[in-house]
Amino acid sequence: MDSARSSSVQKLRAILLVSFSGLLGLLLFSGLDGLGVLSRLHDEEQQARRAFLVRNASLTQLRASLLEYWQSLDRCIAENGWDDPRREREFVRLFTAVEGALSHYPNDGPVEEQNLIELLHNTLLQHQAIARSFTGRADLPPLATGSMIMAGKVQVLEISEEISRVNRRMLEESGYRLLARFDTLQGRLRMLLLITLLSGLLLAAGSFLYIARLEREVDERSFELGQLSSRLVQAHEEERRSISRELHDEVGQSLGALLVDAGRLGSLVPQEDEQARGYLAHIKSVAERTLQSVRNIALLLRPSMLDDLGLVAALEWQAREVSRHGEMEVEVQAEGIPENIPDDQKTCIYRVVQEALNNAARHASARQATVTLHYRENKLELTVADDGRGFDPKTTRGMGILGMDERVKRLGGSLSIQSTPGGGTTLHAELPWTQPDVRSNPVN
Repeated sequence: MDSARSSSVQKLRAILLVSFSGLLGLLLFSGLDGLGVLSRLHDEEQQARRAFLVRNASLTQLRASLLEYWQSLDRCIAENGWDDPRREREFVRLFTAVEGALSHYPNDGPVEEQNLIELLHNTLLQHQAIARSFTGRADLPPLATGSMIMAGKVQVLEISEEISRVNRRMLEESGYRLLARFDTLQGRLRMLLLITLLSGLLLAAGSFLYIARLEREVDERSFELGQLSSRLVQAHEEERRSISRELHDEVGQSLGALLVDAGRLGSLVPQEDEQARGYLAHIKSVAERTLQSVRNIALLLRPSMLDDLGLVAALEWQAREVSRHGEMEVEVQAEGIPENIPDDQKTCIYRVVQEALNNAARHASARQATVTLHYRENKLELTVADDGRGFDPKTTRGMGILGMDERVKRLGGSLSIQSTPGGGTTLHAELPWTQPDVRSNPVN
């Protein structure tokens, strides 16, 4: 039984260890995976934002260079100073700045953006070619040159605006991709959470069922142990009764016959044979003491008066024996005790009183004890109080106390002990029993 219980406990521990380890591993994996995905999403979002800011900054720089270039062209148109050599050098310098700003624009974008950058570059080159064709000429009408310059300027602005829209669209698409991946992550986390929750519920249900089965097995074994203990107590009492009867009937009668024969033999021995008479007197003395010891042992094992005279008489005899052989005075008080108490209840009360008085005399050094027995409200109530040293019932549970508790609970009763060190001990026991014949005469 112990090996089977140990194997069940070890199996339960192994199952719980594996299950909880799996749950912890699943939670750890889902947490680390979620953190990793969130970290990558954050990095991608930062990268997309930085790319947008770099492109936007490059486009702003390009527009600033174009603005300066166009302002120079507008002044030249307003002043009609195309024949001024300094204008050509200024145009070359400003256009070089424009090309420099355009060359710093990132070239890792999509094909559409690269095509727009190339178109912008070609348009700027055409615009520069037109502007250079005007330099050195003083006969150009301002309206014609202004219209041509404005047409090129509008085309460049449209292309740059289209590049800006492509840049913003790239940022939005990156945001959409990140949101889609974030939704995927949420779905994975929800799935892992659901799996973890279901696994935890299955583990809890399995553990509960397994523990419930173990509890049922423990209850069944406890019931079997209780039945076995009850049978052992009953067999013990039957064995005591049998041994007591054997001692009283067989050994007692044999010793009695020996005393009778010794008396007859003494009448046959001459008076002058003092040695023989001395031997006979010694034999009679030893036989009488042995007979008395056998009777005492038989009464201790199972007092015949418990069956012949009833419970109260047996308790009073026990009190007299304890008082006669020790220094503790015992008083018995019994009220309304019926004569037809079942044998199990009588034996239980007698053994509890016997154990309580022995403990009070041997271990507590009590000087006085009181045994009180009542029958009321379909219960036999027993109280044994002494003035001994006392003890702490919470920390002291000897075999005697366990035996008394087992006897009382076997009959459906209850046992309580109240004691404090130096304050004596009071034992209280209750046994349920309904008197079948209420007209029976109680013995007081």
